[in-house]
Amino acid sequence: MLEPVQVNLDGIGWVICGGETVKSGQKNDDGTPAIARFMDPDWARDLRYQCSAAGVPFFMKQMTNKASILDDLVIREFPAWEPRGHCRYELTPPTTSASGVSTPTLRVLRRSEA
Repeated sequence: MLEPVQVNLDGIGWVICGGETVKSGQKNDDGTPAIARFMDPDWARDLRYQCSAAGVPFFMKQMTNKASILDDLVIREFPAWEPRGHCRYELTPPTTSASGVSTPTLRVLRRSEA
């Protein structure tokens, strides 16, 4: 996010929000060192509020230059998903391992479980 936004979320199934990141040594077109533009956490909070009001899942990917995400913005919502076919999938919320890695779990449900 490079600025605050007001979004019409009609027909939107998922919003993924993140700040800009540059690679080490990355240069602008004019050869000067690239600098990631700042993302104000309040912009993300406001977008999260808009998503919540519209019932749209919100996923906070990263802050500027992959800085730590503030506690109130650590939001990892996923859209409901119902594939076509003989089974259904269930995506559980992320869990944090002993090493601090947060990962969701995807589980295939058989017809008898669905």
